[in-house]
Amino acid sequence: MDELRPLWIFLQVARHGSLSSAAQALTLSPAALSKSVSRLEARLEVQLFTRTTRSLQLTDEGRRLFEQLDNSFSDIQTALHGLRLKQGDVSGSVRLSTVTGFGRARVLPILGEFFERYPRVDLVMSLHDGARGLSRHAYDVRINWGEELEQTKVGHRLCKMDLVLVGCPSYLARRGSPRRPRDLEEHDCISVGLANNQRARWQFSKRNGSAKQETVVPHGRLIVVDELVSVVDAALSGLGLTVVARDLVAAHLASGALVQLLASYAIEGVDVDQTVLILQHPKRRLMSPATQALVDFLIEKLKQSS
Repeated sequence: MDELRPLWIFLQVARHGSLSSAAQALTLSPAALSKSVSRLEARLEVQLFTRTTRSLQLTDEGRRLFEQLDNSFSDIQTALHGLRLKQGDVSGSVRLSTVTGFGRARVLPILGEFFERYPRVDLVMSLHDGARGLSRHAYDVRINWGEELEQTKVGHRLCKMDLVLVGCPSYLARRGSPRRPRDLEEHDCISVGLANNQRARWQFSKRNGSAKQETVVPHGRLIVVDELVSVVDAALSGLGLTVVARDLVAAHLASGALVQLLASYAIEGVDVDQTVLILQHPKRRLMSPATQALVDFLIEKLKQSS
């Protein structure tokens, strides 16, 4: 395990972006971390970081090493954790916060298996969305759209979500269907609000690999500030077109209550990243056994299914 320590230190320095932040998290001195990184670079005969007075930036070689090691260390930790803990002995309460669509479609269906494994663990689950960043109620584990991590948290990328443009048949019968992104300028669009009620923009690119991108600022009289579920409800009511994660509207698309539009385009949010989902949790040395059990279970199941 001693041979793995320099690689673990490299991972922490890369995640934090500075020696001082990584040193604080690992309760080591910046000098010790710097020496460890330098020895690793000498051993590998490659420069892993470019150094400035204020920060460290990964080189191309460093980035490749980080990407290869990140998931591997997560798998090792999960395996060791499974050996250390007897599932029936894990008890306690865990607070889980997750975005609504993903929580309904991916998390709720697997919780039965979690409770079978850990019958003495209670779960307090919050499903919500927010236009100004998801609600920051107290939580132990959080599944959120891609964002900067809080300083005391560790993050794992779970999956990339597919965004779709949708509308209901009654609206399309009245207003017609857009053929290209710029046609949305002639439509009522239901948008998630940002700070000061600014509209979140949508970026379209052809799925055939074309590099051309079109950015659309949605028009329309309705801005939904707090809940993506309300955006879907508004679209179902015929108030306009909207862009949401496919998971959030899969049942409505299957039933015909909503129709997917501009399917030949990939869509991304310009101001709010609604495509990448991150699982956040405290650093492992700060986690309770119950929280650790939930984190390992979610990573195992959700990365597997994405």
